[in-house]
Amino acid sequence: MNSKIAFYLVLTAFLGLSGYLGLQIFSPEAVGTSESTSESNPKATSESTPGATPALEAARKQPRSSPSIWASDLPLPQEANRIDLKKSAELDQATRLLRELYRLSDKSTFLDKAQDLMNQFPQSPEFPAALADYHFNQGNLLEAKLYLQETLSRAPAYTLAKNTLGDVQMRLGEFQSAKETYREVFESGTDNLYAYQGFMGASAITGEEENAKSLLLQKYRAEPSKVNLALTIADIYFIEGNEAEREKVLRQAKRSNPDHPMLNHVLASDAFLKGQLHESIQYGQKAVDHDIDNQRKFSMLKTMLAAAEDLQDREQIAKIQQQLDDLRRQL
Repeated sequence: MNSKIAFYLVLTAFLGLSGYLGLQIFSPEAVGTSESTSESNPKATSESTPGATPALEAARKQPRSSPSIWASDLPLPQEANRIDLKKSAELDQATRLLRELYRLSDKSTFLDKAQDLMNQFPQSPEFPAALADYHFNQGNLLEAKLYLQETLSRAPAYTLAKNTLGDVQMRLGEFQSAKETYREVFESGTDNLYAYQGFMGASAITGEEENAKSLLLQKYRAEPSKVNLALTIADIYFIEGNEAEREKVLRQAKRSNPDHPMLNHVLASDAFLKGQLHESIQYGQKAVDHDIDNQRKFSMLKTMLAAAEDLQDREQIAKIQQQLDDLRRQL
């Protein structure tokens, strides 16, 4: 497989969007876990499609990582008088009920109720999102796609659902559609790292990488303060072997947003590879402090621990080990 394609597929897997919507609503105990689709859902990846390309197989086998906060970017009414408090209370009650049903081993009642609530609340994205998540977990990608489309018809600005639709399209081999789905996210003005990386990955597979690269470089020059876009440009320079430009972009991003978690993940990893162990720990701690993804935090703490052990810094080793132990109890 083309190394550039592989790079973007691995990178989007590390970002960990795929465990996206209903899992967080209806299964909060799953937060921070990380299971690959091939482990938790054998029928999603155990059989190769006849004639499938290596790129298609790789896209389908991207690991499904820890869930994000499901409603973090759902558009809310701007005025209090637009909120129907009675309807809001009913929606909250229905969501809590569905959450309890999701925890049952037999999901038939959950599925029936979710479908009923989706019809009962025709403007609420929560219920088609929950059904999409269920079908994604089961490897029913076509069903997941339909429910994601229904979710987005109710909440067009729901970035997390749109990115997940792109993920599903990638797994289905619909690379051109996935590329356009990811593009819709950042063309709306949203500075979303997963959308940029998904767009580049799909473009690499469809042979449109240079056009995609030119588009994102143009956007970066117009808005260099967008840190997630800057990280994507830094990755482009990394693939090209242009270390000087990569460092320049990362320094600018650090000035724009010094606490950005993914930026600090990158800076910590770069520093570790360069043997700058003190700096690696400092950047890593910022990443851990500001990230919400437990799997990325765990990975970063392991890197920090390796750096502290190389430095033979007992105080840092003890501190980092304590953080790892605390995080393990949450997983």
